[in-house]
Amino acid sequence: MKKKREKMLTYALRNGKLVSIYEVENGLACNCICPNPNCKLPLIAWNNPGNEKVAHFAHYNSTECKGAFESALHLLAKKVLSYSKAIRTPNYYVDYNHKKSLHPFRVGQTIVFDEIHLENTVTAKSDTHIVPDIIAIKNGKELYIEFAKTHFVDKKKIEKLKKINIPCIEIDIRSLDLDENIIKDFLVSETILLYWIINPKYDEEYSKYLKKIEEKRIKDEERWIAEKNSKLELNLKRLEKYEKENNYKILKEVKGLVNSCPIKKEALCKMMQTNFYRNPILKRIIDGEFWNKEIYSGQGNEASIYLNNEKFIIYPTIKEREAQSEVERKLSSFLYRGLKEIEKNIITPSTNDCHRCHFSVDYIELENDSYRICKHSCL
Repeated sequence: MKKKREKMLTYALRNGKLVSIYEVENGLACNCICPNPNCKLPLIAWNNPGNEKVAHFAHYNSTECKGAFESALHLLAKKVLSYSKAIRTPNYYVDYNHKKSLHPFRVGQTIVFDEIHLENTVTAKSDTHIVPDIIAIKNGKELYIEFAKTHFVDKKKIEKLKKINIPCIEIDIRSLDLDENIIKDFLVSETILLYWIINPKYDEEYSKYLKKIEEKRIKDEERWIAEKNSKLELNLKRLEKYEKENNYKILKEVKGLVNSCPIKKEALCKMMQTNFYRNPILKRIIDGEFWNKEIYSGQGNEASIYLNNEKFIIYPTIKEREAQSEVERKLSSFLYRGLKEIEKNIITPSTNDCHRCHFSVDYIELENDSYRICKHSCL
């Protein structure tokens, strides 16, 4: 396992100001205290060139406090921004979720501010007080900046920020080193660790954008309905025209098929003149009862069909066939041949496939139904 790198305290407070280990004298002569506001105990500077460790501060005659590094980092970040005055504003995502890979509504930009004010108290409506880490001003417009080290902006503070109605950015600095150049470069980089808490201007722009999108959707829907109604009216007129002419028949489609196809009807009419029509099962199909053209195989090589969910056995199981009489075997064979003949006659490239059939002259769609206009003489 990789050993976690030790974070050395290289900044401390002297006379209320943040100073580097390289700016002070060695030992207690540094006259520095811990930057942690909950500690503020004396520190000793280990910056003698002969020391084995990197130059750093340590607590004098006390245990090292846990918040010293984070407090120094927080103070250093504010110090860097106060003299660099530069920051890259984050990309604006609709839900402020900076970790998403969606395209931002607004892309961030690097800004060099005119003024930087540290920890000024701001009073909002209803005497709500708030103390942002930084108040940055550009062309008279304010931007609040919060540095997050151990605590982040909570819901209560967000509500206060909304009352003030001023944009606010939070910057997660926990991963940074106590290095001014690193922090300076970080503040002007594009990173997910710098994100919007609120942005009233962009929120309003996005609301207007959504309104335009909705208005366009409504207009498109109204146009689509108008076009649909117009098409429906024209189709109804076409249908009425065909109804008045005896040379044409209007056939309703069901799932893309015309069950009353005249070619199929003509083929079945011819089969009425054959011996197959004498079989009661084949007669039902020839008379127009629906058969899905499937012959199902069951256990023991049983063969059967279904008419309106009623099962009819064509061939019984192999074991049962052995007990059949010669007449029963011939009846089964006759039934099978009849089914195949029906299938051959009514399953053709043009049967129920109107767009390939030369008898089909038109296709009309209404709201929930569709119709084929046929000129077959059998009708």
